[in-house]
Amino acid sequence: MIGWVIAAAGLAGLAWVVLRARRRVRPVAKLQLLEGGEITFEFPLRVMPATIGREDGQTVAVSHPRVSRQHAAITRDGEHFVLHDRSKHGTRVNGQVIETHVLASGDLILLADAIQLIFTRL
Repeated sequence: MIGWVIAAAGLAGLAWVVLRARRRVRPVAKLQLLEGGEITFEFPLRVMPATIGREDGQTVAVSHPRVSRQHAAITRDGEHFVLHDRSKHGTRVNGQVIETHVLASGDLILLADAIQLIFTRL
């Protein structure tokens, strides 16, 4: 996102200069990679939909042969974050097989019985 900052410059404020400044988009949620009971990596989610998969260009790119190239996606529905399974090998949330699921902070997402992610709403 681009924000605008207007600053006065010159003698007695006669000239105006417009400066362009970059604003960082704050994350709205995050996914944490869980390996061996330890959080090993964090993926801030700044833009929705957020995509999860093995393919380059995914918001959350994971490298595992059982994870599909475009395994899942997280979308916004009003105030809710919704996880959508798009894979052949399945997605679980808190142990339950899902096709779609409204996420809550602390939910444990399991991709293809191989990759564990913890969802947190910020």
